[in-house]
Amino acid sequence: MARIEESHLEHDEQFIRRKLNEYNLAHVQPDNHEDLCLVVISGDNIIGGLLGGTYWDWLYVEYLLVCRSDRE
Repeated sequence: MARIEESHLEHDEQFIRRKLNEYNLAHVQPDNHEDLCLVVISGDNIIGGLLGGTYWDWLYVEYLLVCRSDRE
């Protein structure tokens, strides 16, 4: 019988990513992935930013920072 376990092993994560990538490459066109790190600067301070990427001409936002003021 199958079971579900939590794993913190790097090779388990790599296995899952590799299998998903193999499937995707066989069934869909390339994703043209690009990582993004965008910052909003006021004076010498970063007052906002975005971490994410693009896939299949879509924007994926992983983190979005908007500071309360430009003095933070």
